[in-house]
Amino acid sequence: TQNLKFLTRILEERNPANFIKKLGEKTDAFKQMLQSNVKNIAVSKKYKIEQIQKSLWGYLQKLGRDNDVYANVDVRVMQPPGKPMKVEGGAIDMALVFRNVHSWLRAGTAEASLANLYDVLAPGGTLGIVQHRGDEGITLDQMKRTAYVPESKVIALATAAGFVLDGRSEINANARDTKDYSGGVWTLPPNFRAGDVNREKYAAIGESDRMTLRFKKPL
Repeated sequence: TQNLKFLTRILEERNPANFIKKLGEKTDAFKQMLQSNVKNIAVSKKYKIEQIQKSLWGYLQKLGRDNDVYANVDVRVMQPPGKPMKVEGGAIDMALVFRNVHSWLRAGTAEASLANLYDVLAPGGTLGIVQHRGDEGITLDQMKRTAYVPESKVIALATAAGFVLDGRSEINANARDTKDYSGGVWTLPPNFRAGDVNREKYAAIGESDRMTLRFKKPL
């Protein structure tokens, strides 16, 4: 179809800036071909274009397989501070951030990203954050390199943006995670960055220890 041809051109684009620009300009084309209850997809040009292609394509494939279940996708670009996600003020009731704070720290956009989410959330709205949990006292460089971020750091970033901590859960905790791998969190499943080296050991540890935090935007 015409939409699939357009998608192919997007996925083949080698310039991240053009990729983002086309995503923003062609939202209607994505609306026509995608089916999902997810309202916003944030894409950052700070990632390598190959990562964007792989992630987006996998998402589109899932939506295509289950398009009888999902509906009304709305693709938005989130690239603060230069290109923040634009949504009618107070239009979003909930924003969920899954294991992305370390990427924002790497890109130097953590503060701007959380400020952007604060702006688009309705008063009383909820921000949920799941993040690989690092030991207290590690350096910013260690956070960027390993993807583990101390819980206090995440809370400080969110509260600085205006959010209020409203709850936390240990549902994603993993006491077996020693967090001392040379390859960072990607050493563990599902990535297994080390390949077959100590694979059984890492499989027994399981996925990373993660904080699960809930914040509210004040009324």
